Amino acid sequence: MELTAMPWTGLPDPVRRRLETAGSPADFEYLADVASQLSEVGQQWYRDGQPEEAIGPTRDVVEIRRRLSAADASRYEGGLATALSNLGVYLFVYGQHEEALELTQEAVDSYRRVAQRDSRYWESLASALNNFGSRLAVVGRLDEALAVTDEAVTLRRELFAVAPARYAGDLAAALNNLAVRCKELGRHEDAVEYGQEAIGLRRVRVNAAHDQHARDTEEAELAAALNNLGEALAVLGQPTPAREASTEAAGVYRALAQAYPGRYVTDLATALSNLAKREWEVQRASQAASAAEEAVTLYQALAHTNPGILKDLSTALNNLGVYRAAAGRPADAMQASQAAVALSRHLAETNPGFRGDLGIALNNLATRLAEARRPHEALPHAEEAVGYLRELHAAFPERYRPDLLDCLANLSNRLTELGREAEAERYLAEATRIRRGRT
Repeated sequence: MELTAMPWTGLPDPVRRRLETAGSPADFEYLADVASQLSEVGQQWYRDGQPEEAIGPTRDVVEIRRRLSAADASRYEGGLATALSNLGVYLFVYGQHEEALELTQEAVDSYRRVAQRDSRYWESLASALNNFGSRLAVVGRLDEALAVTDEAVTLRRELFAVAPARYAGDLAAALNNLAVRCKELGRHEDAVEYGQEAIGLRRVRVNAAHDQHARDTEEAELAAALNNLGEALAVLGQPTPAREASTEAAGVYRALAQAYPGRYVTDLATALSNLAKREWEVQRASQAASAAEEAVTLYQALAHTNPGILKDLSTALNNLGVYRAAAGRPADAMQASQAAVALSRHLAETNPGFRGDLGIALNNLATRLAEARRPHEALPHAEEAVGYLRELHAAFPERYRPDLLDCLANLSNRLTELGREAEAERYLAEATRIRRGRT
């Protein structure tokens, strides 16, 4: 039976009847063929950027594969694990995180059982664990994400030991993910260790690439790992090697963006934003501003067709205002800070999750106005910033404490400039209570 990629309305009646009455090897072969065709339908929808359309046919694949696995696990459970994994991907991308994670966990469990019977499935298990870790991190289950990713690395190491040339890339990818998971949990020394190991593997693969396309693919993975390493080194107080890693990452992405117009622009913009931070950390404000300006230009171009990039643009504009001010360009700094406030306010109007970005942008704009000797204009922005950060700190104290303290200090300074010392002292006292763990 030929099945094509079209809006899915469920299994055809003949297939449904065969599924319900299946009992012979011929039935199972028929159903396995239908499941394979349906799986390709779902994959095609997903490749076309329509994961919501991929969900329906893939749910039916899972149903068929469950029936087959129940009849003969030794033969069919591997197919079930793959179907569960695919459905988990489509649901997660579509935003159905809870169900997606349940299915991914089931896929991992199935792959474990199959791998015990057939060593060829160890690679699939490692991939499933790697993906599971990334998804757990997205929903904030960081400890679980780290454990799962660590297990993926262990498996990748075992496979690499048997066939280094074949599995070096997979091990590098898993190590890079593990570095990210460590960084998310504040284990920055571990993040650096795993990141450096991943980079070492990538450099070997770049040099061993058999053609330009393969080399470029490895270069892109190398740049991603360098970006992550730069951030981890910066947190550890190693600004110079952090800047070196970020500089190399930006250079690689620049070359790739030139070779493949449109493909690596987002990566280049992100790398330039990171490089701007690293330049700032080594007190090179002019260089930080230059990198940030290029990032803003790229983000602005991307935003015309991808509104999802607006948050990155808002952050880049906000940082650009800081860098330009430090570089002695107050008028340009004011322009960037005003643009950051306008954009983050627009985003916060439709999504309250952007109020933190708005508060930080307002706080920076207040500073720029104060530097321009316009304290009366600065004050309302500083007050509004404190209002947003207080609200967020009440809900997420660890995450927003530094930003709230910064905003309170800024507001106190603005009030002092206006001769309102008593009010300024109240905000300083509030900051002291927060530092001491009292609200």
